[in-house]
Amino acid sequence: MAQAGMIEDYTIREHIKKGGRWRDSIVHTILHREWRDQQA
Repeated sequence: MAQAGMIEDYTIREHIKKGGRWRDSIVHTILHREWRDQQA
């Protein structure tokens, strides 16, 4: 994600149950202008 210019924006705590345990999910974001500027 970092290579794509995205940043770790927030965590959804205990979002999904996997293997009998609750897991957090990390949400990565990028602004359109940041993405566009990378493509130029």
